[in-house]
Amino acid sequence: PEEVYAELRGCSRIVGALTGRQMQFMRPPGGDYTADVVSIAESVGLATALWTHNTGDWAKPEPTAIAYHATHELGAGDIILMHQGDMKSVLALPMIIERVRARGLQPVPLSRVAVNGAVSKLSPEQAVAQRSRLRLTE
Repeated sequence: PEEVYAELRGCSRIVGALTGRQMQFMRPPGGDYTADVVSIAESVGLATALWTHNTGDWAKPEPTAIAYHATHELGAGDIILMHQGDMKSVLALPMIIERVRARGLQPVPLSRVAVNGAVSKLSPEQAVAQRSRLRLTE
């Protein structure tokens, strides 16, 4: 618990210093978390955010594959997981945005999805149960 707290608090401070904006969300790497992690995140002012569509871009597939995984069966309020660090993800973005709009949807930041009520706050126990149901992985 002390390490989780230190990492979340430190990351939040660094992001705030670099961007001038406070972090609102924490995405657990690989979707791996416990009720304690969710509680600790809340204690430092962070909601735990998960995703509905994993692009798999961390494995560096072609941009068309990234776009497919991002938008296959996409619906309103869905959350697309992408990673930084590879140009293939950047090259996939125009395709993803085009496909999102073709479905009559508008890409928005997670903070806007949360404000519109598409993201519901779960208790730590509910979040762990959801993790089990979804079998989340990177």
